[in-house]
Amino acid sequence: MAREDYDGGFSASGTGAAAKGIDQTAISSQAMASQPLGAVAPNIGQQGADGNIVDILSKQEFFDQNQITLQNPYGLQGLFTRKFGQDPSTIDYSANINEATRRQIMDLAYDRYRNPHAKYNILGDQVGGDKETGEVRYGLDSFGSSPTTFLGDVIDVPLPKSPQRSLAEMAPAGLGLLVRMLPQEKMKMIEAGSLPGNIPTAAQGREKYKASKRTGSFLDNIKAALSGALK
Repeated sequence: MAREDYDGGFSASGTGAAAKGIDQTAISSQAMASQPLGAVAPNIGQQGADGNIVDILSKQEFFDQNQITLQNPYGLQGLFTRKFGQDPSTIDYSANINEATRRQIMDLAYDRYRNPHAKYNILGDQVGGDKETGEVRYGLDSFGSSPTTFLGDVIDVPLPKSPQRSLAEMAPAGLGLLVRMLPQEKMKMIEAGSLPGNIPTAAQGREKYKASKRTGSFLDNIKAALSGALK
């Protein structure tokens, strides 16, 4: 039976790069390069979300805080707990998920907490983190995954509007309202005062979104477009 893995995808076997025919040696070097704290031992103070020194939870401390166990590798973030409020200590996946896969789920949860912007996870799978844009890796703040990283909490941030959509939202006679009702694309970023390496924060993402909104009237923007001044 297919299961939702800890990086947001689905896998029938729960296996990683090796089962996909990927060169494990090559992919391991890529994975290590994408881990901002790959060589740092647990409990070493690191630059925190506001530029201060904070304690990173050890793996066991992280498991304890999220009530993650070998019997229930999802802990507080599991579907039955988040959706129905069931005590995670009363849930046991031992009969449904083999031990190796349960340990893998646990390790991936901690990997997310430690390396929210990683391009590759510890299994060598691409997970989409991007330090340039500030977008975190797949799966954070979803069912089965905590929204908390060592740098701060993950939240949804709207992407900047395209010039065309921004203009269409200003249209009169109800058309603008209909455009505004269309889904707004979002990406997940970390809420923090600042991030190491000048990684963009959620606040900076919101500023870009705000700056993408047009000002003035619909008619003024149309006139500007016709005069060739609209960008």
